Amino acid sequence: MSYARARGRITQDQERRWARTLGSDDIDDMLAAAEFVTQKLQGADKLLYERWLQELFFGEKCGTGKMAEAIRSLRDANIPLATLNYDTLLEQATDLPGITLSDT
Repeated sequence: MSYARARGRITQDQERRWARTLGSDDIDDMLAAAEFVTQKLQGADKLLYERWLQELFFGEKCGTGKMAEAIRSLRDANIPLATLNYDTLLEQATDLPGITLSDT
């Protein structure tokens, strides 16, 4: 929310309200907050949204914890994995190459 607020896409009141919603433990609340900020950042020009995703995910590294182990177990079971590919975390966890929709 702070990214959208800093770029003038939402008001201070909206930031406060949606930040509380984002902090909820209800998945529907969290998804609604994510959809709200996505719509506000996309607007007519999707470049701001793309920059936000890049700032958010660039340089993220896959850990060695239980999530990485769970992802590797999916790979080992030959279960197809898909992502929106804002990051390379699946590729890092599985050592599998990334592909695009046009590769399929």
